Amino acid sequence: MYVILLCAYNLGSVTNESADASSLVQSMDPQLSDPKYSAWFPMVMTDPALFHSILCLSAIYGGLLSGEQDSIPRCKHMLEATSIINTRLQQSNTMESISDATITTILFIAKAEV
Repeated sequence: MYVILLCAYNLGSVTNESADASSLVQSMDPQLSDPKYSAWFPMVMTDPALFHSILCLSAIYGGLLSGEQDSIPRCKHMLEATSIINTRLQQSNTMESISDATITTILFIAKAEV
């Protein structure tokens, strides 16, 4: 699971510069570069839509590394995250429809579509 989150976190930056910056941050404070100490990690572990959007981004990253253009896991997790978000937004009277996890999920889905 830890590897999947790291892959999703680094999806947009697959360069040596990011590795250098990451090692610099880790040398200053190891907790800063550890995803379990970030603000979004607890949300990922408790929110199913956000979890599926992270898995979708991880599948995209894995596809980039392996040279695959389209993958079944990417589609599966994208559909699951989208379905959960649609259900939440239809129930507009709940706080869950405007929660940080819902907004973050929508941003991750948008990133996956780019």
